Amino acid sequence: MIPVDSIFEKLSAWQPYGPGPHSLQIPLPHGTLDLTAHRADELSCQLNGLRITGGTMEPCTATQLTERAVKTAERVTSLLEPLRVYEVDASKSTALLRSSTPTERAGELFYYELTLTGLHSADLKRFKANKSNADRAPVPFVLTHEAVTKVVEDLAG
Repeated sequence: MIPVDSIFEKLSAWQPYGPGPHSLQIPLPHGTLDLTAHRADELSCQLNGLRITGGTMEPCTATQLTERAVKTAERVTSLLEPLRVYEVDASKSTALLRSSTPTERAGELFYYELTLTGLHSADLKRFKANKSNADRAPVPFVLTHEAVTKVVEDLAG
């Protein structure tokens, strides 16, 4: 069981001073939640990334990884865009999920990218990409503390 109240309390207390990036590590029952933020206050975080690292790297089958990816895409509902499974690479034990419909602003696309590794690790980032070429770059994304705890809960599912 994910300690949602504990995560929420630690996020609310995390108010680093000065320019980021700032890091926060929260122990989970079977791993660690690592957050990197440009800024954080009593209500939200402007995150550069959110990572859940599982305790051990257990081998998994392509079927298990695909099932995890599909279930994760269905469960994660706290982001601006829903996720869809983009690619499953069983040889590397990774699955890539992206926003099903990216947000478009001023000729650029903004989308989430979630990399699942094995059965217990997850790495969430947001990117912007130029529509006219393949250039992309990571960008910070804002989540309230409630949304962060919901995403963590959904990822740990």
